[in-house]
Amino acid sequence: MGPGQTTAELGRVQGAGEGDRPGLRAWWAGLIGSRLFVVWAERRYAAAEEVDEVLDAFGLVVAGDVLDVVAAVLAILFVRRLTAMQGERAAPRAAPVAPMPAAEQTG
Repeated sequence: MGPGQTTAELGRVQGAGEGDRPGLRAWWAGLIGSRLFVVWAERRYAAAEEVDEVLDAFGLVVAGDVLDVVAAVLAILFVRRLTAMQGERAAPRAAPVAPMPAAEQTG
């Protein structure tokens, strides 16, 4: 089951509709956007011939790396929310655990 299916299923079970679909969409949009930008920037870098062109393209490659970091942060936020949703779903099913008796002291 992929992240989209898991999110939808958890949302359905919890009565939350689609779960954290906006988080999933933000993560994927960030990931795809950053990848497309990096591919474009790397092509500009490879085609650069003058020093100014190389420096400009290098700046774009660095900006692409920053977009990758943003996409990674979005992924972390999504996974944390998904994990919290799974914990909320599992909590009612968890059996209560009786406390362990204190060990008797001999002296």
